[in-house]
Amino acid sequence: MKTKFTYLTASLLLAFQSIAFCQYTWTPKTNFGGTARYSTSFFSLNGKGYICLGYDGTAKSDCWEFDSTTNAWTQKADYPGPGAWSTACISMDSIGILVGGATLSGYSPGVYKYNAVTNTWTTMANFPGSGRQDALGFAIGAYGYVTCGYNGGYLSDLWQYNPTTDSWQTKANRPGSGRDGLAGFVLSNKAYVGLGLNGGTNFNDIYEYEPNGDTWTQKASFPGSPRNSAAAFAINGYGFMGIGYDVVNYFSDFYMYDPTLDTWSQSVAFNSGVRTYPAYFVIGNTAYVGTGRNPGNVYASDLNEFKLLGTGIDEVANAYNFKVFYSRENQLLSINHNRTPVQMQVIISSITGSIIKLEEMLPGRTELKLPELPTGVYFYSIAINKSTVSTGKFLID
Repeated sequence: MKTKFTYLTASLLLAFQSIAFCQYTWTPKTNFGGTARYSTSFFSLNGKGYICLGYDGTAKSDCWEFDSTTNAWTQKADYPGPGAWSTACISMDSIGILVGGATLSGYSPGVYKYNAVTNTWTTMANFPGSGRQDALGFAIGAYGYVTCGYNGGYLSDLWQYNPTTDSWQTKANRPGSGRDGLAGFVLSNKAYVGLGLNGGTNFNDIYEYEPNGDTWTQKASFPGSPRNSAAAFAINGYGFMGIGYDVVNYFSDFYMYDPTLDTWSQSVAFNSGVRTYPAYFVIGNTAYVGTGRNPGNVYASDLNEFKLLGTGIDEVANAYNFKVFYSRENQLLSINHNRTPVQMQVIISSITGSIIKLEEMLPGRTELKLPELPTGVYFYSIAINKSTVSTGKFLID
């Protein structure tokens, strides 16, 4: 049999999905500065997070800024339009753009731009698609996008926004039935859009949108129950999607998406229990999820931080310069580094997240015997002093 070796520089492969559950953690932060509410508008600009508008029994127009360095909220300039909820939200550099939404008088076609530097709102040209609520907004490069939503009927259209010219252009409709309450994230200038509701039907399909070709491609379905009004964000090169509800059942589960492998794996559940219609934004490689609605129409005001466990992981991995080899011929995983021998805990997992091997390796030991494994992708995690310092994957073919 020909011996096969797979080589990986571990410091470049942090946060692989097989150990998403043990590497990521939720931490409560200071509650949202406004009243408890759901269907808020949200974006992140210049290293700050923003939650605005929403519904708490009345349509809201206030706007609040979250500073993650001080864990504090500051009220900012009020939204100039009528109080609204369920807008499409787009983050673009220092500009947040809110499109449409529901108001007490109907579905709004209004577009409003927030400038975080000047703390001012500007009224833009109306959205040329019909007024709507629960549409999905996202940004790729210099353009914003709005897709789907509800205006008395379920929509599937896609619109591209040019903030420089304040103009809109129609693009290829999202495949499948029209729907509202979708979730999505952007990775490598592609949007991954899915879930949603049409009448009594919830969905778990995911489509990738490529703006250069204006094309949609179906990807691996979300593995959790079909649902709508979930949270979705991208950090560390992976997409995360979870919570939401299917009108009857509320969910707390979260899943991580690997765009390279087109696979999902289960991540750690939301720390505040079940939730739908949340706000979510990203600052650096840390995500924040909060507000929303709980069963019984109970509104929430919490904020929760989601990030990799530990600190200094990149620095430690680079300092040790881990190199991992796998030999299929003798089922040995070799782990080498350039530092003084140290005790390590090594976890080997399958692509589904099942642990295949967990072993303490004493100082000076560099090889780990594995059971005979079928072809496929496998993942490893290396911990020193109970802190995960490196992760990666290897292929058996």
